[in-house]
Amino acid sequence: MSKYFKYAFGEILLVMIGILLALQVNNWNEDKSQKDELKTALAQILNDLKQDKAQLTGFQKSDTKRFNYLTKLSNKEYNTVGLDSVFLILDNYFYFYKSNNSYSGLKSSGLFASMDNHELKNDITSYYEQTYERLRVCSEYGETFTNENVIPFILKSIDYNQSMLVDKKKIRDELNNPVLVKLIKYQRNVKLFELNLLESAIAKNEGLQKIIEIQVRKL
Repeated sequence: MSKYFKYAFGEILLVMIGILLALQVNNWNEDKSQKDELKTALAQILNDLKQDKAQLTGFQKSDTKRFNYLTKLSNKEYNTVGLDSVFLILDNYFYFYKSNNSYSGLKSSGLFASMDNHELKNDITSYYEQTYERLRVCSEYGETFTNENVIPFILKSIDYNQSMLVDKKKIRDELNNPVLVKLIKYQRNVKLFELNLLESAIAKNEGLQKIIEIQVRKL
């Protein structure tokens, strides 16, 4: 009986060890699978961020040109700019296209909540929830102001051709119009605000890309 019990105990012990090993392997596989999924999700977000940066940089370059143009108009440096482009410059606002599908997918998958890198989680949330919201508000404000103030004035007071260019001689006289002067100065300030916002968004985008790249290498 003693030998039998020893044998039975050994069998049970082996079964238990086998079960524990199987559970350990299963947990390891699940952990690896989760890390692989997270790595893929972060790589997709990284790709979205690169698209964002290209878009933001494009807006920054074009708005810088428009800001400089409006600054020269405000300073009455008429000979240094193409006056026939006044309408094109005034009738402008940036429209930000969101690239947040990967972020939304990460949140809905549950992987985001399980991330142990809290700094990365905070930075991702800040970019997509706060920076995106500021860009959206700025874009909508620029569109509303342009449509409600600039366009009505242009249509009422300034002639333009099919290319939206105006007559240089006629616009010189119109530049003395107090309403147009105010519109030019105000749109200049709007562009300045946009440029500061874009600079901040690009800096956050670049910083977030670096943090994600480090995290992806660790996974």
